[in-house]
Amino acid sequence: MMERKASHLRASTARGKEGLAPPRGPASSPSRRCRSLASSSRLVSSSGKRPLPARASAPNVGVLEDNTFFREAEALSPESRPVPVARRELGVASSFDQGAKKLSEALRDISQSRPEEESGVIRLEVTIPREGDTIGWLRGQSLKEGHPVIYFSPKTSTFGEGLQTAGGKLDDLAEGAGGGADHEVGCVGSTCLWQGRPGSPFDLESYDRISRFLSEGGDAVRAFGGIRFDPTQTPSEEWEEFGSYTFVIPSVELRTTPSHSTLACNIAWDNLPQRTEGERIDSIDGALSKGRAVLSRLRGVKASGRAPVHLEASEATHDPTEEEWDPLVNDVLGRMSKLVLARRSKVTCRQPVDALHMLSCLQDQDRKGYQFCMLLDGGSAFFGNTPERLYARAGGRLVSEAVAATTRVSKDASVTKDLLTSEKEHNEFIVVRDAIKQALESLCTEVEIEAEKQVLKHVNVQHLYGRLSGKIARGKNDFHFLSALHPTPAVAGYPCEESVEALASMESFDRGLYSGPFGWMSGSSSEFAVAIRSALVQNKPERGNENDLVMYAGVGIVDGSKPDLEWKELDLKVQQFSQIVRQGKLALESFPNANALSAFLVVEELCRLGVKYFCIAPGSRSTPLVLAAANHPRAEVITCIDERSLGFFALGIGKGKGVPAAVITTSGTAVANLLPAVVEASESNVPLLVLTADRPAELQGTGANQTIDQMHIYGKFPRWFRNFPAPTPELALSDVLLTNLSTAYRYATHNLPGPVHLNFQYREPLAPIVEEWDRGVLDGKIRAWADGGLPYTTNMIVGESGRTNFAPWEDFMDTVSKCKKGLIIVGTSTNASENLALIETAQRLGWPLVPDISSGLKLGSGKMDSKATVIYNLDHILLDAEASTYLQPECIIQVGREPVSKRISNFISKSCQDGNSKLVILGNDLRQRDPSHIASYQLMLDPVALNDMVRSWSFEHPEFDPSGCKIYCKYILELDHIVSNSVNSCFERADTMSEPLIARVVSEIIPRSNALFLGNSMPIRDMEMSSANRNAEFDGGLVALGSNRGSSGIDGVTSSAAGFAESLGSPVTLLIGDVSFVHDSNGLNLLSGPSSSKRAPLTIIVVNNRGGRIFEMLPVAQQIDSSVLDSCFITDPEADVSSLCRAYRIPHQLVSSKEDMIEALRKSWRSKVHNVIEISVDPQASTEFRNFVKERVKEDLSVFTSQQVFLASHMWSLGPACIEIDRLVCEKMSYPLAKELTTSSSMAKEMVKVSIQASHKDAGKVVTSFGEVSPLENLHRETLKEAQSQLACVSSILPGKRLPLSVAALDGSLERWFSLIGIEPDSLLPSVRFGLESALLDLLSSALGYSVMGGAGQGEEVEGALQQRGGLVHVIGLLSSDVATVVEDAERLVSRGYRGIKLKVGRSEVEKDIEMVRLISQRFGSDLVLRCDANRAWTLDEALTFADGVKGLEIEFIEEPVKDLADLEAFTRAQTIPVALDEHLSDRLRDTAAADVRERATELMSPLSGSLDAVVLKPSVLGSVEKFKSLVDLCVDLGVKPIVSSAFDSSVGLRSLSELALYVDSVRGARFEGRPPLLHGLGTIAWNIHEPREGRLFLEEATSLPFEGWARSLVIDFEKQAGPHKALPFSSSNSIVLYDSLKCELDHDQSIHEGFMKLYKCTNGSLNGHVHASAGVAPSLAFVHGFLGDVHDWLPLISSTASTNDCYAVSLPGHSSCTFECVKSMALQNTFAFASRSMSELLDQSSLHTPILVAYSMGARIALDMVLSSPEKYSGLMIISSSPGIKDEAERENRAIKDLMLSAQIRETRVESFLDSWYKQPLFESFSRSPQFMTTVSKRAKLHESSGLADAMGGLSPGLQDSLWPKLRDLEIPLCVVCGELDPKYVSISEEMCELARESPHLQPQDVQLHVVSGAGHCVHLEAPQAVAPILSNFVSYVERSETTAYES
Repeated sequence: MMERKASHLRASTARGKEGLAPPRGPASSPSRRCRSLASSSRLVSSSGKRPLPARASAPNVGVLEDNTFFREAEALSPESRPVPVARRELGVASSFDQGAKKLSEALRDISQSRPEEESGVIRLEVTIPREGDTIGWLRGQSLKEGHPVIYFSPKTSTFGEGLQTAGGKLDDLAEGAGGGADHEVGCVGSTCLWQGRPGSPFDLESYDRISRFLSEGGDAVRAFGGIRFDPTQTPSEEWEEFGSYTFVIPSVELRTTPSHSTLACNIAWDNLPQRTEGERIDSIDGALSKGRAVLSRLRGVKASGRAPVHLEASEATHDPTEEEWDPLVNDVLGRMSKLVLARRSKVTCRQPVDALHMLSCLQDQDRKGYQFCMLLDGGSAFFGNTPERLYARAGGRLVSEAVAATTRVSKDASVTKDLLTSEKEHNEFIVVRDAIKQALESLCTEVEIEAEKQVLKHVNVQHLYGRLSGKIARGKNDFHFLSALHPTPAVAGYPCEESVEALASMESFDRGLYSGPFGWMSGSSSEFAVAIRSALVQNKPERGNENDLVMYAGVGIVDGSKPDLEWKELDLKVQQFSQIVRQGKLALESFPNANALSAFLVVEELCRLGVKYFCIAPGSRSTPLVLAAANHPRAEVITCIDERSLGFFALGIGKGKGVPAAVITTSGTAVANLLPAVVEASESNVPLLVLTADRPAELQGTGANQTIDQMHIYGKFPRWFRNFPAPTPELALSDVLLTNLSTAYRYATHNLPGPVHLNFQYREPLAPIVEEWDRGVLDGKIRAWADGGLPYTTNMIVGESGRTNFAPWEDFMDTVSKCKKGLIIVGTSTNASENLALIETAQRLGWPLVPDISSGLKLGSGKMDSKATVIYNLDHILLDAEASTYLQPECIIQVGREPVSKRISNFISKSCQDGNSKLVILGNDLRQRDPSHIASYQLMLDPVALNDMVRSWSFEHPEFDPSGCKIYCKYILELDHIVSNSVNSCFERADTMSEPLIARVVSEIIPRSNALFLGNSMPIRDMEMSSANRNAEFDGGLVALGSNRGSSGIDGVTSSAAGFAESLGSPVTLLIGDVSFVHDSNGLNLLSGPSSSKRAPLTIIVVNNRGGRIFEMLPVAQQIDSSVLDSCFITDPEADVSSLCRAYRIPHQLVSSKEDMIEALRKSWRSKVHNVIEISVDPQASTEFRNFVKERVKEDLSVFTSQQVFLASHMWSLGPACIEIDRLVCEKMSYPLAKELTTSSSMAKEMVKVSIQASHKDAGKVVTSFGEVSPLENLHRETLKEAQSQLACVSSILPGKRLPLSVAALDGSLERWFSLIGIEPDSLLPSVRFGLESALLDLLSSALGYSVMGGAGQGEEVEGALQQRGGLVHVIGLLSSDVATVVEDAERLVSRGYRGIKLKVGRSEVEKDIEMVRLISQRFGSDLVLRCDANRAWTLDEALTFADGVKGLEIEFIEEPVKDLADLEAFTRAQTIPVALDEHLSDRLRDTAAADVRERATELMSPLSGSLDAVVLKPSVLGSVEKFKSLVDLCVDLGVKPIVSSAFDSSVGLRSLSELALYVDSVRGARFEGRPPLLHGLGTIAWNIHEPREGRLFLEEATSLPFEGWARSLVIDFEKQAGPHKALPFSSSNSIVLYDSLKCELDHDQSIHEGFMKLYKCTNGSLNGHVHASAGVAPSLAFVHGFLGDVHDWLPLISSTASTNDCYAVSLPGHSSCTFECVKSMALQNTFAFASRSMSELLDQSSLHTPILVAYSMGARIALDMVLSSPEKYSGLMIISSSPGIKDEAERENRAIKDLMLSAQIRETRVESFLDSWYKQPLFESFSRSPQFMTTVSKRAKLHESSGLADAMGGLSPGLQDSLWPKLRDLEIPLCVVCGELDPKYVSISEEMCELARESPHLQPQDVQLHVVSGAGHCVHLEAPQAVAPILSNFVSYVERSETTAYES
C-alpha cells in the first residue's frame, strides 16, 4: 500500500485567459495517511468507518474558511510540480476545416518560436459552427492506430423526474461542471496519457502526475478517463489494454453547446527525467508533431447516417450461467446487508463491432444519462449509457447521487408506486444513500440531502434516486473524492470493503472498468459517472470473424431477493445492448407485401441519409409508412393528433441542426393542414420532408372518400415535388424510390434548404397482410444496398471554386475596399456557420456588423474572442436624427431577410435613396430579397463563400488596408455604448412589470446551457430592443436562438419551439404572447403523454397582455374606433391559461412581479420538465416604458451628438479616442489685491495653480492646461492647506491615466471617469474638483479645437447664439461700501463702463442698507442694473424691513436675504421683490451626484417659483462642471437666470468661469431670442490689478452693444484674451512648487541589520529644508506600510505633504528586498518586539526629529508599540485600519500557531496564488472592487517573494505581540485614527481605541481624533488617498501647533 505525507500547496503558473487560480487546499492532520483508491476501499478502521485520506497536492477545490489556508511545509517533488498552462483563443472560423486550419497555423507559429519552459501545456481554441452530431463526427474520421478516441456526454437532467429543489445549489454546480454546459465532448489523440500498471492502484502519486497538467482555477484543460472497479486486481486478458486506470489529455477536442462548437488542440510536453511506466508525454517537438498529425486527419462531418447496426451475433453466453446464479444469490442472503453481483454476457460477431455506432443507438434510447466511450490503440473499446453520477465538483461544492433498486418502466403507474413503497427496495436504497452521505461527510461540510427519494427513469428501467451535496472541506481534491465515494454500495454492496473482498472471490470474471469511475477532471471542476450499463468491445482481426461484445449488468442482493427475479432484472438491464445486437439485417424478401417493402425502403434510406425524426399524425392511408417508421430501430417517432402542430414541430427540428424531419400524414385535409409549416420552411430556408399518403390514381377524381388532389397542393413553396404511384406486386419501384429519396434530401438540405413534398399513393392492403409480390425486382444492387449501411445514392456537394479574379467580383471588391463607411446588417434566417463567417468578414473588412435579434448573433456574441465591431443598438441609435444622418453608409451588405427593426429597414432605404448608398443583398438563391427596390448588387453567395472569397482576395491584394472604416467604427461604437448605458439605466429603475422588462430579464439570466425561441409580434421586438447585450452573464458565448421569421406568422410557435428543443437536445425557453400561445394550444399535446419526459424540456413564458397589442402601435389604431380595434384586431383570447395547462398536465405558474418571475424561471429550469409561466402585464405600462426608454435614449444621444466630439477632432482618426496625461505640477502662488476681500479682511491672493501636460502620441500633439484651486475663508468649507494637500495627492494619481475625448459631452462621463480611475468624485473638495475639471476640460478644448465649456458643439441653435454673442462675457461690478461713499464708489464703477452693480448688504444696520440702495437709485435710476446680496445675513423681520424700505426702487433681485430656507419661502410670499439663490443651493447640492442635481435643485426652487429670478452659481463651490451644466439647463427650462459668479479667482480661474458664462449665454440665447445677455458676477477681476501681466485677463468696454437701450457695458473678450492657444496664464517669480509628478521619488536612505528594514526618503524637486516659523524644523513624517504593502503605497499621501514636511517610508522585513535572513541566527524570543526596536533604531539613525508616524495595519501595530515604549521620540501617530493587538492570551497563542501554519503554506505558494486567496477575504471586499485593485496586486506579485511574506506572516503575527489595549490609557502624544466606513470591524475597534486614549492624563480630548472615511473599506489609504490627504494635513498642522505651543511655553 502506498503511503506518503501530505504535499505542499502547489501554485498555478496558469497564464492566459484563465487567470490566476486559487491556491491548493490545506493539509489534513499529518497523522492521517493517504491511501490508494483500492486500499481505501478494502480496509476499514476498528470503528467500522473508513479513515480519511490526507490531502494531496491538488487543485484547491474546497472553500477556505475565513479565506485562510493551512498546510504542512514540504518541498514539492518534480513529478508533482505544476506545469505552466497557456490558453489561447484564436477567434472564430466559419467551418470545421477553417477552424482546423487556424489551429494548424497556430501550431506552426509555436514551433517557430518555441516555448522556453521545460514543461507546459498550450491550449488553442477556435469557435466553429455546431458540428451536428459529435458521435457522428467521431465516426466520420479516418484515423490510424495510435490515436485514442474518447466521447463523453454529461447528464442532460441532474434530477429525478419533475423534482423541485430548495435552494437550487445543484443546478449552478451542474452548469459549472459540464452538466449541460458543454453537452458532448469528442476527443481524438492524446498529448498526455497515463495508464496504471496491472495491479497498481490509482494512488496519490498517480493523481499528482495528472493534476500537475491541469490549470488551477481553470476548466479548459481536462483529463478524461476511467479507473477499474478494483485497480489492485490484475486485469484479465480482455482488460489488459486499459491498465488499472487510463487518463488522457486529448490532442484534439470538439466541445459542443446548443449554439456552437469549440475546436481545441492541446499541446503538452514535459522533460521530467523520471517517467513512470504507462506515462506517455512527449517533448515539445513530439507534442507539436502529434498535434499536427491528428489535425491533418480530421474533417468536418455535418450530418451522419442513421443506419441500424448490422451484426451477425452468436447467442449470449453468461458468466455466471443461469444454473450457477441461484447458489450464488442464496449464498449471499443472510450474510451481508447488500452485495451487488454482476453478470458478464458475451456475444461473438462476424463483423467488427463499431462501439461508437452502438453508442449512438444507445443515445437514441435515452440521452438524459451519461454516454461515454473510450477506444484505445489496440482496437478495444469501453462504452456505456449510465444514469448514475458518482460526483460532480464545481464552485466549491460537491454533489453525488444515490441510485438503487430497479424495476421496469411501464405505463402502468402502479409499477412506479410499488417501487416507491416496496420495503425491500426502500431498504436497499437507504443503505446506498446513507453510505454516500457518510462518505460526503468525510469530504464536505454542511452536507445536505437535497432529494430524499425520487424515481429516476433510464431507458427501460427505473430506479429510486436521491441527491446529496456539500461544501467541500479544506484540502480535499479529486483523489479524495474518488477514494471516498468509489465504490458505492450501489455497485459493490455494504459494507463496501467487505463487499469488494467478497466479490473478488465470488465473481469468476474481471469487471475491468465496468462499475468504476469514468469521467473527467480539471483544475476548477470535475465530473465522474459510475460506469454501469456498459460494455466492452474487442475487435481482433487476427481471429478472423470473431469479434466480441461483452455486456455487463449487476443487481443488488438484499434480504427478500429472489434469484429468478434478479436474473430477469439482469436481462432487463442489458436489454439496451441486446436490442441493438438483435437488429441484424432484415431480409427484403420477408416483407409481406409491396406496400410494406416500399415503405421500408423510404424509411431506411432516409435514416441512412441522416433523418432521425419521423413525425406522425394518425391516419389509415399512411399505415405502411407509419409501421415502417415505428419498427425501424434508428427512427425516432413523434406523434401528434394535429397535423398543423406536427408540421411546425418538424420545422423546429430542422431549425435546430439543419437536418430535416419527415412528417407523415394520411390523405385529405390532413395534407392541407401542413401548408403553414411548409410556407414557413420555404420562406426561412429550413429543411423539411413532407411524406403524404394518397389514394391510387384510379380513385382520383371519383368522389372517393378522403380523396383530394394532392399533386402540387403546396404550390411553389416546396423546393421539389415527386409523386410515387402505388406499388404493385409486379413493380415495387425500389430503385426509383431510392434514387428519388436521395434527390429529395439534396433539395431539402443543400444550396437553398427548404421543404420537399413526396406524395405516396397506396392501394389496399395497407396493413402488413401477406400478398404475393415479385421478389425478382430485388436485383443485385438493391441487395448490396440492403447488406451495407450507406445510402443508395450518396450526395456529394462540392463547394465553390473560390475564384476571385473575374471582373464583376473585382469591381465589387474595388467598391468595398475604398469604402470609408461600410456596414454589415445581419437579418433573419442565418445559421451558425454563416454567422461566424460574417464575423470573420466584418473583421477582415474592418466594417461594423449589426446583428438582428433573430440572427442568433445578438445574444452573447460579446463574449466571443473576435476583433469584429459588433453594434447591438442601431435601432435606438437611429432615434437621433444627427446620428442617423452621419451614419448613412457608403455601402451596406445585408444578409438574410429584412431585420425585425422597421427603423433599421427604413434607414437602409433612406441611405440608398437619399444618400446614394450601395446596397448589397447577399443570398445563395435567385429570389428577390429587395422589397424597397434599392439594391445595387445581388451577390448569389452564402456568407461562408463570401468570407472565403474575401479572404482569398485580401491575400491577393496585400495593399488593402482594413482600417479605412476606423473612424466610422469608432463613432458608431461610441454611440452604441451610450445607448447601452442609457437602456441599462432605464431598466435599473424599472419597478413595474412590462413586456420589455420580461425580455430583459430573460436575456440576463437564461442559463448558458439553454437555447431561446422567440414568438412573433411583440416578444421578438422587445427582445430586439431590450435584451442585455453588454455586461451580461453570457459566460458561454452565443445563445442558440430560434424564431419563425420566414413569414412571421403567430401560428405554430409553441410546436416549433418544442421541435427546436428536441433537435438541440438541450432545454429551450420560449417567449410568446397570449394570442400565439392560444393559437397553437394543440402544440401542448407534444409536451404531454408518456414520451414527453424523454424530450428536452421547454419552458414557455406566456406574456398575457390581453390580445395582440402590436396593432395599437400601427397607424390603423389612430384611424378607427376603439371598439373595432379591440374586437377585430387586438382580439383578447380571454383564455384561462392555467386550465389549458392543467388539461395537458403541464405545470403552470402565474407571476406578476420581476422577483416572482425570476424565481419561477429558475424553478422551471431546475425541474428539467416542461413548464408554462404566465406573466400578466398591463399593456399600457409596457407602452409607457417603451416610450420612456425611447425618450431617455434620445436625450442621452443628443447630448453626445450635439457636441460632435469625434467629428470635430482630427486626432480621432489618428489613434485612440483619448489623450494621455503625462505630468502634473502644483504651484503655490500669491500676489497683493487691489482691495480687501469681501469675505474677509485679507489683502492678499493665495492660490494653487495646477498645470497638466498631456499628449496624443499618434497625433504627435502635446497640450498643456491650467486650473486654479483657491478656497476662500467664509465661502468654502475647506481651507487652502486642505485643498493643496488633496490636490497634490490627486496629482500623483493622474499621470499615466487616459482622458477620453468623449468626456467633452459633459453628460456625466467626467464624473464616471473619475470613478473609473479610482477617485470617487464626491470625495474631492469642491475647489479641488473644479480646479482639476477646469484643467482637464481645457485639455480637451485644446485637443478638439473649440471651447468644451463654452457652448461650442452644442447644436446649431446654441452655436448660433454663441456666435451672436461674439465670445463676449458681460460683467457686473461688485461694490462693498457704506452710506457715506456709496454714490462716489458707484459712479467710479459706472464711469469705468459697468452696466450694472451688485451691492453687498447685510453688513450693517438694515436702515443703512436701505439708504445705500435709495441713493444709488436716485443717482442712476433705470440706467443701471442694481442687485443686492445679503449673503443670508438677515432675519426674516430684517429682510422684510429692507423690502419695505426699497419698495418702488429699481432692484433686479435680492440675493439670499435670510438664513433659514423656511424664512426665504415666507419672505417671497410676503413681498414682491425677486430673489436669487446662492448659498442655499450650494448647501443643498453638496455630495449630490451629477445625475441627481436636477431633481434636488428642483425640490429647492419649486416653492420659490414666481419670486425666484436668478440663481447665482459659484462653480468652485459647486465643485463639478457637470453639476453646473445641469443647473444651467434647469434654470433655462424654468425661466430663471443662471448667473456665473467668481470667488475672487485669478485669471487662471476666470478663464474657466468666462467659458461657463459663454455657455450660459448661448444656451439661454438659443431658448429666449431677443433677451439681453446676463451680467455675470465676474467683477472681482478688478481686485487683480497687481496680478502678473502675462496671461492676465482684463475688462474692456464693449465696442458693439447687444441690446437696444444699453449705453455701455464692460466685458471679458474671451475669444481675444483667453481662447484656445492664447497667452498662457501667468507664472509668478515667488511661486513655490508643491508637487511635480516628474520629480517626486523615493530614494533609499538607510538600512538596519543587513537589510532587515530599510528607510526611504522622498525627494521632491526644489523642496528641501522646510522651516517651521517658531520651532525650527517642521516635524518629519515616517510612513509604515502593512502586510503585503510597499513604500510606494504611500506616494499619494507623501505627495500631499512633501512640500511642507520631510517624508520617509519604512520597508518592513519580509517585503520587497527586506529579509529575515540576517536575524534568523539570533535566536530571538520575539521577532515582533525585535522589529519594533529595529524600526525605532532605524529612524534614530536617520536623525529624524520627533517624527509623526503614519502607519497601516501590521505597520501600525509596530508603530503603536514604538510610541508607547518611547513616547519622547515621536510627536504624533496616525493609525489606519489597525488595532492594539489581541486581548485574550489564549487567543493570541492560537493566532500565533495559526499564522505559523499559514506561513508554512505561503512559503511553498506562488505569490500570485497567495494574493488571490488573501484578497478574497471579506475584509478586502471593498478594495477588491476598486479600480486600482488589479494594478496594486499585480505590482505586489512582482515585488514580493513567497519566503519573505511567509517570514513576515509568522514573525510579525499579532499572536507574538503583547496586547497594547491597557497601555492606551497612558498614551502621551496626539493620536489620529482613520478607518473606512465599509469596514465595520475596524470602525468598532477604532472607536474603542479612541475612547481609551482619551482617558490618558497626558492628553486633551482634542488630541485624540477619529475619522471614518465614507465609501472606503479596510485599505483606506489605497482606496481613497484623496480623502485621507486633508485628514493627514490637518493632523500634521495640529501637531505642529501643539509643538509650537509647547516650544513657546
